[in-house]
Amino acid sequence: MRARAILAALMLVAWPLSAPATADPEPTALYDALDLKERPADYIVLLDTSGTMSSQQKAVKQQLKGLLKAKGEQDSVTLVRFDRRPYQRSALETDEDIDGLPTPAGEYTDIGRALEWVVGYLREHPSRLAAVMLVSDGMQEPAPGSPYGSANGPAWDELRDQAAKLKPQPLLYTFPFGGADVRRHQDEIVERVFPANAQILDPRQSQAAKDLSMVKDDSLRAEARRRVAGDLKRAVTAAWKQPDVRLDPAHGTGSLTLDVRSQTEVLPLELRAIEVEVSDGKERVTGRSALPAPIRIEPGRTVPVPIELSWAGPSLIRVQPVVLDLSRTVRVSATVQTPWEGDLALLGLTYGKRQVATDAARVTGSYRGAPSWWAAAAAVALVAALIVPLLWWRRARRRRLPKMTGVLLSAYVKDAEDAWDEHTLGPVHLGGRRSVRTAELAPELDLPGGSVRGTVDVRAAAGGIRITYAPAGLPGRSDTATCPLGRRVMINGVEFIYRTTSED
Repeated sequence: MRARAILAALMLVAWPLSAPATADPEPTALYDALDLKERPADYIVLLDTSGTMSSQQKAVKQQLKGLLKAKGEQDSVTLVRFDRRPYQRSALETDEDIDGLPTPAGEYTDIGRALEWVVGYLREHPSRLAAVMLVSDGMQEPAPGSPYGSANGPAWDELRDQAAKLKPQPLLYTFPFGGADVRRHQDEIVERVFPANAQILDPRQSQAAKDLSMVKDDSLRAEARRRVAGDLKRAVTAAWKQPDVRLDPAHGTGSLTLDVRSQTEVLPLELRAIEVEVSDGKERVTGRSALPAPIRIEPGRTVPVPIELSWAGPSLIRVQPVVLDLSRTVRVSATVQTPWEGDLALLGLTYGKRQVATDAARVTGSYRGAPSWWAAAAAVALVAALIVPLLWWRRARRRRLPKMTGVLLSAYVKDAEDAWDEHTLGPVHLGGRRSVRTAELAPELDLPGGSVRGTVDVRAAAGGIRITYAPAGLPGRSDTATCPLGRRVMINGVEFIYRTTSED
């Protein structure tokens, strides 16, 4: 972490025997959403250049070099020198900038004017995080005519009011080089201007190392709390896209759409425990969300939530000419939470659970006919009474037929290049009592629409086999003949030959 590294370097110079700080967990998702990790930070050093600070010149320069060595690329270190007033501001970027600082030789120390400069600077740069470090070995000793000459007065009140308006609020740390009286005096002054954000750090206290290492982290957390404060009071709005829809009773289904819009600016929200309530009626209609919970809603976005309705309607058999009318009201309730509750807890905040409920939507539908279980049972019994005898009759008839044996061939004459040639097709082997349908014995015919074939049906018959030949593409030309074993028959110009398998 850049802030920790910066202040760790500062602390190693100021009191190298301090214990290392332990970082608190970060609300990473919140920082990423707010782009806080990439925000530049200003480290403003108010350096007392009164003559008494000359003895501290070496230690101050070492501190400033440590600060430069550890700062982030986008961060800046601004040095403001003051005695009777702030008289020079400079950006510290290299060690040469620090080595070139002149020896302090001022006559007065006006901390009030230095803090006034800080308030004005931060008012002009409101988007940057800021940590102010006051380095001094003396008390407030302003020059004659300074508005901050007295401990209390209108100038101090005005400065405190202006400081309270800064967004975000800076964190102010003082590094008093003097004794207990100096520390106490500077504590009173900074709290006079920044009553909530000022800390006096004592190098002799090990806690100071931890406090310093959290300067930027404290700024990030304060800014995150400020940015999400409004969202803690916001939830979602839920409105029906079509508050009046038709139910399809014939299929037992229907659907509505609920538009849920997040009112937050930073926090994502989730809908949980979604319940769909349908008003009671004689015919039961139920509803549920078509999307599984939790349903995530990003800040400021609208998510359509389909609500599916179902109705256990009547059977398809309609007996009585009765119209069933359905009319229902539908309401939805849900719990609203944020998945970032853990991040909020790290900031000392909580969103909790909110309840959201919709107005009533109306669904209607109608269905002609009434379910009748006895009619369905009678229809099934009638069909069974017709099918069973038919199946029995077909089976008995097939058993009375003789079994087919042998093979069947076909022969036909076809004109080929001014000559009539005889063509033979087959054989097709026959056996059993089941009929045979084949296209192998049907000749290929040349018709205006192209070449076609037909079908040949063969089944057992008394005294032989029964042959039906239907040429494709010639409607009405189907014909049937019976052929004994060892004989030939002519059907639609095709000769069929029925013989045993032992014949050549």
